[in-house]
Formats: sequence, C-alpha cells, structure tokens
Amino acid sequence: MCSVGWISLATFIEADLAVALRRELHTLDQQDALTPALIGKGPRQRLRADIRGDRTAWLDGASPAQARLFVQLEALRDHLNRTLFIGLEDFEAHYALYPPGAHYQRHVDSFQDDNARRVSLVIYLNDAWRRTDGGLLRLYTPQSRLIDEILPESGHAVCFLSENFPHEVTPARRERASIACWFRVRPDTPLPL
Repeated sequence: MCSVGWISLATFIEADLAVALRRELHTLDQQDALTPALIGKGPRQRLRADIRGDRTAWLDGASPAQARLFVQLEALRDHLNRTLFIGLEDFEAHYALYPPGAHYQRHVDSFQDDNARRVSLVIYLNDAWRRTDGGLLRLYTPQSRLIDEILPESGHAVCFLSENFPHEVTPARRERASIACWFRVRPDTPLPL
C-alpha cells in the first residue's frame, strides 16, 4: 500500500465471518431490505442501472457478524493512519449484491465536491468463484492502464487509495456478494503532498 497505493489481501476475513456476513446479506435480500444502488451524491443522486446494477444495504455494526467486522475495520483504519499518515477518522460500509448480468462501470470512489473518502476496501463473500463467473474487479492506473483483475473470492479483499485508482466490476454471471467500505477524513482536508 505504501509503495504502490493498493494491495490485494487473500484472507482479510476468516472463513466463518465471511459465511456469517453472506448469510446476513441473503437474509436482508429475502426481506427486501436491499435497495437499488444509486450513483452520485446528495441532490444529484440517481438510479442508473446501465452504469451500476447492484443492490445495497448500509452496515451499522449492530449484528454480531458486523460487530466482528467493525473491529477489523477499526484495526485497519489505525494501521493505515500509522503507516500512511493520512488522518482517517471513520469509515462507512455497505453490502453489495450483484444479480446475474449486473456490473458497475469504471469509476473512482471519491466525489468531485467531497474529498473525504481516502481509502477504499472491497471484501468478497463468494464461495468457489471462477473466472468464468465474471464479476471481476478491474483496477486501473489513473492513465487507464489495467493493473489487475481480482476474483471476488470469499474472504479476499482489495484496498486502494480512493482517488487514485479507477475500477470497475465486470458483468457477473451468477450472484456476486461483497462489502464496499470507505475510510474517510474530515471533508475538505487537503490531500497529503
């Protein structure tokens, strides 16, 4: 992370935690508690299924599985602050469920009028994922050169600087489950030199 701005972590969460989070996500889906994902921020938010086709639910740390995850996210926030010196104050996270055929076009995770998101983390909850299942995370340089294609395998995570790495999710051929998380600073905090 310090040298290139991103890292792929093969086992960020333990297998039993991934199973518990996946079960919770599927329960929320069965309860119709997931909402179609929007693009944009504030009054400019809108539904654009041609750009982004997942359904989401925000995490609040209230369930036992989420509480366990939040302990790990807080430890990662502390580690990032100690190693990158970027002053991360908090994080936000949501479940993302991509039905077959859904994708997310190339984008960056920071907003034009709000630079609070500094580090993005994507955690995968899918068992026995194959490349032919699609739903790959493609990570690019700011100059649009492909860096890597990551399989969304259970427990795996990818962490990267939010403003520096455009990324996309290729169309999934089967249901794809993940958690997207953003570590934030106070709005309008200058970027480090």
